[in-house]
Amino acid sequence: MIYMAVTSGSFGSIIGYLILFGIIYFGAFVYNIIMGIQVLRETAY
Repeated sequence: MIYMAVTSGSFGSIIGYLILFGIIYFGAFVYNIIMGIQVLRETAY
């Protein structure tokens, strides 16, 4: 819903892609941290 509203503007396509890329990048960053913590826990034992 929010993505559709943002892309309706004149610069909406560019802003929409930046927001979408930011969400994916942030998600991958958090995923790497979680996986890194799990690896550290396995190596600790």
